[in-house]
Formats: sequence, C-alpha cells, structure tokens
Amino acid sequence: MDAPELVDRLLGGERRALARLLTRVEEATPDELRETIGLLHAHTGRAQLVG
Repeated sequence: MDAPELVDRLLGGERRALARLLTRVEEATPDELRETIGLLHAHTGRAQLVG
C-alpha cells in the first residue's frame, strides 16, 4: 500500500492505517519519509498551545 492511500485511510478513521504509517516511517528512506510527512502536513495545524 502506498503512502497516499494510507493517509486517506487514516483520515477516514482506520486505525490499522495509522499502524502501517508508523511502521513505514520507522523503516523509510529519507525520500519516503519526506513524502509521508508532506502528505500528513496538510492536515495539521489545529493544535493549541497551553501554558
């Protein structure tokens, strides 16, 4: 399964996709890691800083 498909499944709430993405990140080459992070980055940014 490729990174875009895993990210879509993760965003759809599939827990297994999260596990597969974590494994992919742990075993990734630098290029694969950049691709995965790039796909996920678009869905971040709503965190709130407390303290």
